[in-house]
Amino acid sequence: MEESRTDIWDKRAWPAFQRVARSDSGLYWILVVISAYNYLDRTSLSALIATVGPDLHITNLVFGFAGNAFFASYTVFYLFGGRLADKLGPLPVLYLSLGIWSTAEILQGFVSGSVSLCAVRALLGAGEGPFYAIAAKALSQRFSSAKRANPLALILSAGQVGAILSAPTMSAIAAHVGWRASFVLVGLCGLVLLGFCQFALGSPLRSKPIDIEIPNPGVSADPTKIGRIGKVFISLLLVRAATDAAYYFYVFWMPKYFHDVQHFNQSQIGHYLWVPYTAGFAGAIASAKALSLMMRKHADAHEGRRPLFLVAGLLAMAGGLTAFTLNSPLALLALSVACFGHLAWLTLLYGAIIDAVPMERVGFLFGLSGASGTLASALSQPAIGAIIDRFGYPPIFVACSVTMLLAVIAVVMARPVAIRDAASL
Repeated sequence: MEESRTDIWDKRAWPAFQRVARSDSGLYWILVVISAYNYLDRTSLSALIATVGPDLHITNLVFGFAGNAFFASYTVFYLFGGRLADKLGPLPVLYLSLGIWSTAEILQGFVSGSVSLCAVRALLGAGEGPFYAIAAKALSQRFSSAKRANPLALILSAGQVGAILSAPTMSAIAAHVGWRASFVLVGLCGLVLLGFCQFALGSPLRSKPIDIEIPNPGVSADPTKIGRIGKVFISLLLVRAATDAAYYFYVFWMPKYFHDVQHFNQSQIGHYLWVPYTAGFAGAIASAKALSLMMRKHADAHEGRRPLFLVAGLLAMAGGLTAFTLNSPLALLALSVACFGHLAWLTLLYGAIIDAVPMERVGFLFGLSGASGTLASALSQPAIGAIIDRFGYPPIFVACSVTMLLAVIAVVMARPVAIRDAASL
């Protein structure tokens, strides 16, 4: 009997499974699942705010500070985690990240007031911060620019699957066992997922050759090209900072908007708020498919993305229409179109950032761009709460649309840059 148990758990009994898990497609499908879980945890508080808020006396300002705590730590560890992924490889950082944020999700079930809530949200941000820099690093090692769009879109859109599941899942669990146990159960699922990843992926990931020319760091590059790539990266960084702040307003405040303004109860939030998140999922997939088609016509990735950025940005501006209606179906429609546009935009933007930097520094520089977005979000969250308390939601919806308009102008008017022309920045 003991020999049988040893055979079952011996790695040699699972060679086919582990070969699939460690293949290119296996790796990104595992990252897809983790991405979905990442957003389920991230949005779990928003999904239960109609229940948690009254119990803990959470005002709009306190909710804003909880968002600030999440994004402040997320910003630091997005950057720090990307740097670690460059140095140690993606896998060790992934294990640590997943373990921390799953633990933080469990601890959300034990908060007693605004201070403990902010502390736990900060821990959650620290854990979740490195994940998308880890994913970007892993994809840059495994896929060329032409083949990266679909995996990147799948990982990004999987976050929307998590957001889609968050409201109905958290509401259903809370209805049976209470909101505290809901956080604990969901966090325990993350620890189970961590164990699965350790078994399936095993040793740290190693880079595989991909079908693009990787510049030799010992060869001197044209300084004008290095400077130009740096300017393009900084432009993309600023665009990401602005548009991430707008997008995260929808992610974190949309359930609260429907509770405060449209008077949805917890059950209605669970029943209806999957719609805009599903639209976001569709936007990410649609933009990746459209980019694949455009790349057949344009050798230059920037030229292929330019018209798609225009369409995605204009659709994202639809959220501003919510400021002018109190009709629930119209508000849900406007926000669904906005989420479609935002996720289409982010899919294109993430790909543009990865293409604009040297592969050996993707983790750090992608993390830097992400840190800019979360820093802008951290700074904006308390301000959003204060503005909503005084003026309501309309000024924020309008500001998000104006932000997208400026971003569209900046990206569409930008000059193209060759992909990874320089060895370093």
